[in-house]
Amino acid sequence: MENITVKIQDVLDYTQTGTVKKAQSNEFCTLAILTDSDSSYSVGGNTVRAEMGDMVFIPAGLEYSHTAKKEHVIEVQFDLVEYNRFDIKVFSTDNHNYIEYFERMLSTWQGKKVGYYFKTMVLFYAILGFMEADDFSFKDSALADKIRKYIEDSFNDGSFTVTNVAEKFNVSEVYIRRVFKERFAMTPKEYLQRLRIDYACKLLSYGCISISEVAAKSGFNDEKYFSSAFKKDVGQSPSSFAKGKK
Repeated sequence: MENITVKIQDVLDYTQTGTVKKAQSNEFCTLAILTDSDSSYSVGGNTVRAEMGDMVFIPAGLEYSHTAKKEHVIEVQFDLVEYNRFDIKVFSTDNHNYIEYFERMLSTWQGKKVGYYFKTMVLFYAILGFMEADDFSFKDSALADKIRKYIEDSFNDGSFTVTNVAEKFNVSEVYIRRVFKERFAMTPKEYLQRLRIDYACKLLSYGCISISEVAAKSGFNDEKYFSSAFKKDVGQSPSSFAKGKK
């Protein structure tokens, strides 16, 4: 981040409700903080939500859709010199009072007093410095952690699928698969299957539960499919595995 060079074009704030914007493309990069928001941003079928207190980075020239039920935003529009193309990123802000710095930038910029541009730049670079010091994890990572916990709490429910995860977090299955795989090197579906097989191994090791009961308690509605999936993963059938534990 120390090599980033920016040129601020504008600092502004706005409030909107019930707004749907489609096929937007910004002339400049934008870093915004949402002081009040229930918003979502979509690019290529992937959707990410942004809530109050989050920061959103939107690169220049990226076509996207933006939906806001309600929203108050302070944003900085800027040129980013010699940057590689990025996607929209949402940051959770916990460690520093970023809102205060955005408000100071807005006040300084709008005041237009002597030296206002350079004072605004100092504040903006301070924000970038805070982000570097925080070793900022994108909200994608926080979402992936929440998805993992939700799967761990629900895996032995036979009706539970990745579609339930998408509905729970109000994002697309494609987006969930991407952010989860980036963080854990497997898809949510693969992780769900891993948990179910591991739990089945635990139950089979007890030696007093039928194969059909193990399948049901592990989240498999179909005993035949369970046996096939178990053998593929473990290398032997559930009954052989159970005998080996006796």
